[in-house]
Amino acid sequence: MRQAERVKILFLAANPAETVRLALDEEARAIEHKIRAAEHRDRFEFITQWAVRADDLLQALNQHRPEVVHFGGHGSDSGEILLTGRDGQAQPVSPRALETLFRTLRDDIRVVVLSACYSRPQAEAITSSIDCVVGVQGAIADHAAVAFAASFYRALAFGRSVQNAFDQGVTALALEGLDHGAVPSLHLREGVVADEMFLLAPAADPTPGPSSATGAAPAPVPITTQVGSAPTPTEGALIPTLPGRPLPPEQRERMLTELLGALFDGDPEGLRRWVHGLGKRLHAELPGGAVSAAQLGFDVALLLQRHGRVDGDMFAGLLALRPGHAGRIRQVAAGWGIAVSPPTPPRPDEAAVTTKSAPAPRVSQAVRDRLVGLIEACSSIRDAATRTMIGERLPQTLANKLLQSGSLHVQVSNLVAVCAEAPEGLTELRNAIQHFEGDSYPMRDLNEFLRTNALVSEPT
Repeated sequence: MRQAERVKILFLAANPAETVRLALDEEARAIEHKIRAAEHRDRFEFITQWAVRADDLLQALNQHRPEVVHFGGHGSDSGEILLTGRDGQAQPVSPRALETLFRTLRDDIRVVVLSACYSRPQAEAITSSIDCVVGVQGAIADHAAVAFAASFYRALAFGRSVQNAFDQGVTALALEGLDHGAVPSLHLREGVVADEMFLLAPAADPTPGPSSATGAAPAPVPITTQVGSAPTPTEGALIPTLPGRPLPPEQRERMLTELLGALFDGDPEGLRRWVHGLGKRLHAELPGGAVSAAQLGFDVALLLQRHGRVDGDMFAGLLALRPGHAGRIRQVAAGWGIAVSPPTPPRPDEAAVTTKSAPAPRVSQAVRDRLVGLIEACSSIRDAATRTMIGERLPQTLANKLLQSGSLHVQVSNLVAVCAEAPEGLTELRNAIQHFEGDSYPMRDLNEFLRTNALVSEPT
């Protein structure tokens, strides 16, 4: 029975527009949290895909070739699962179509979990091709689905068999008093014994080498998500001396979580704004509701790792945002094998020349108000996502000031206020807006006003 050195879990979620809202984000977060706390966490890779359409299934299975496929969403009492159609509405998928999908693209798939109501018919159909499939006979409550999935994957990440992992999931429901409704059921392909089915191959013993002779620990297993490679430390950089490799994954992950909690202590909304500055997609994956900065720091650390955003740019942004914590930021970066050097301040004579050649324009409040009106007349500005992307196109120094101002980068008045205080700031803002707005009539009016009042360095 084949086993893997590393196990990929593909989490597919669909919650069409007209269906009841499900806590799929909480389900994904709970699974990832349990895997991260398990013995073999570094041998699991957790991949999520949202608002899944029919073609997304083909793309994702071809692209990732997972060992485990988890579907979170709705099922119908007629035995179908509901994907998201092109119009955002529900698109039913029959048991026969799902069986055909997994027969065609089964590749390395060992386990399929259908975390959806009335999914037992699909589970039974899929066992013609897949070893183990979990389905649900009736309607399962949101919190029950989350509790089962979290315990199931935790057991797998501790190296348990599929049968034992399933039993632990059912036990978790009983312990929490959630076993009074529909519960998951395990279905097996003919000839498969779930008690004898383990997803992980035994870990290979480290090959003896020079480090073994000195009693040094073997190199840690790489973390599940790719992070930016560590740049070579520059001579004289103010960072601790780095070892030949980063710290073990669990140690550096804990350091990053604690760092984020400390930098945004008592200000979880500030942490959310910082993540928003890194990208709308990242911000959209944050859990909702009121949480502490420490708990949110844990979620953000997982999110950054999953998207490969733990890199020099991220640490440099934190350093610019919280310069008073420079020592700790560099220490955590060093734990990840990343060198972060402080920006070199210009010499006094250079600073004087720069200030003299590019002074910040004096912009009265009346002019700023007029700028806000002209910018808001641009059609692209009416979309919050575009306003966010405009903020992200600004130079890093301006983006950091926007973060410090307490804005989510979507307030036009805030964009104007920050850019009006910086040399060439309004030029940068104008260029960012024009990237999305083009040569519209409102854009021409804005350019004319900026030139007439000498607020930009050159005409477009």
